Amino acid sequence: MKLVSVGKTASPDTAGFVRLTGIIEMGSGERIDIWFEVPSALEDHLSESGNPWVITMLPYAMLSGETIVSDLPVDAELLENLKGLTAVWCEWYPQFVRPKIKAPVAPLVPLASISASDSSSRRTAAFFSGGVDSWFTILRHAPELEPAAIGRVDDLITVHGFDIPFDSIDEFGKLRDTLALSAHDLGRELIVVRTNLRKNGSLWAKAWGWLTHAAGLATVAMVLEKRYRKVMIGSAYSYGNLIPWGSHPMTDALFSTQTLLVKHDGASYNRVEKTQLLARHQVALRHLHVCWKEGLASNCGKCAKCLRTMTTLQLLGALDTTSPFPVKFCPETLASVYFENSVEDDFIEEVRDLAVAKGDVEIQAAISSALRRSRRVRPFVQFADRLASVPIMWHLGPRIRGWCVR
Repeated sequence: MKLVSVGKTASPDTAGFVRLTGIIEMGSGERIDIWFEVPSALEDHLSESGNPWVITMLPYAMLSGETIVSDLPVDAELLENLKGLTAVWCEWYPQFVRPKIKAPVAPLVPLASISASDSSSRRTAAFFSGGVDSWFTILRHAPELEPAAIGRVDDLITVHGFDIPFDSIDEFGKLRDTLALSAHDLGRELIVVRTNLRKNGSLWAKAWGWLTHAAGLATVAMVLEKRYRKVMIGSAYSYGNLIPWGSHPMTDALFSTQTLLVKHDGASYNRVEKTQLLARHQVALRHLHVCWKEGLASNCGKCAKCLRTMTTLQLLGALDTTSPFPVKFCPETLASVYFENSVEDDFIEEVRDLAVAKGDVEIQAAISSALRRSRRVRPFVQFADRLASVPIMWHLGPRIRGWCVR
């Protein structure tokens, strides 16, 4: 598979944005156009290297076994890191093969030049979806708000086309407005990037959670590699509960180059501990956005993720004054929620531990009831999901699932 060309044009869809498009040709002859759009003011910060495109091609090459070819130079440290990354991915997922990468190696950047660049203009950013993980990373890098902050972040990057599909213009506009208010209140700059990388049906979309999540974020970082010296990805799981996943402390840093560090941030803390930090800050509570399944800009207040977060905030007494949810917390609703898998079980068990520590018997009982029910019906739900892919029988799958979950 080869990077055929890279071009830069004004966005055909969004005024004030510039589009960087790479055309990738597969071994079969099929061509894929992948584009990224950034505000026109950042045009000079766009990458001219092969770094973002090698990462873009990586999942396809892992699946097909094709060699990745680029005429654009690729950072030497990134090439070495990707050898380690693909080794880990193949260990986690035996269906993949480690691809070869054929590309000219970019010249080494003198250390003095890197230091001078970092100190004068290059910035630090964090990816920002409005969720618990990203808010935690930002607050820990806001020394004016947190005395125990471990650094400072300059820019907040949000991506239209990841959590919310790139063709959902109005819905993303609502989320962008919320995130822009957050950035304004924090005194930070919000950078909006649009992309079709995760378009429906693509490998990037199908493998998002378990494989391509951090790779997609790292690709966006590389598109703006001239602007940043460090970009942070908020951790999904704590060190005590790590699983093979698309964002992981062992793999995220392997997207780094000589001049741009990609950092996996916050894995020393579990989700309850992160939420405890958020609960101290009204700016985070006002703009918290955790609901993602429907691709909406608002929290539904009914799904497992919403209810898990609401329960934690209720136990912390943080819903009394400010709530980002459209409904009031109700233990009966919590007791009836369905948790999809053992990972979700682990998350809600952390909340139950908090309920025990707070002496809240009602919430303890609601969580225990939800867990018992979820584990009891889970085999039937999984059967329904398999049935949904069987010809002729596919229409029964969603019905059985809906019956089990309700």
